[in-house]
Amino acid sequence: MALHSRVKSSILAVKSERLQQVPALEQELEEKDGLIAELVEQLVAARESATSSSSQYQEELAPVKSVHPFWMFYIVLVLFLLFYAL
Repeated sequence: MALHSRVKSSILAVKSERLQQVPALEQELEEKDGLIAELVEQLVAARESATSSSSQYQEELAPVKSVHPFWMFYIVLVLFLLFYAL
């Protein structure tokens, strides 16, 4: 019984440590998401300045802007599931 308690205590300690990392990881994801969106906008702007067909590049930009929040959601969901899988 004592061994079971130590194992359970160790598992809880690992979970607690991992859960403490979640806010920092979420912030890092938000920062990287913002950086990606900014880089995409810069790429679109560079393409627009090189050519006159801006509507095509705005169409390319729209899906990228809508996809990033979903990626962040899935990454947070995977992290959450990993923490509770122990």
